[in-house]
Amino acid sequence: MQLKECPNCGSEDLRNAYVYIQCNKCLMTGPQMNGGRIDAHCDHVDQKAAEEAWNDLPRKNEFQDLT
Repeated sequence: MQLKECPNCGSEDLRNAYVYIQCNKCLMTGPQMNGGRIDAHCDHVDQKAAEEAWNDLPRKNEFQDLT
């Protein structure tokens, strides 16, 4: 799955840690599946869920100036 840029800083330098996605620039971490643990209970479903959760986070450029 193609990951979107970091919601916080816009970097595309990301670490796919299998159960969560982390930005290597600002160190923001996305939602964690399986409690953030890579163990015998995690599988490709956790990885797919982590990627989808990351991509579903709102990006800075999606917010409109309300002033």
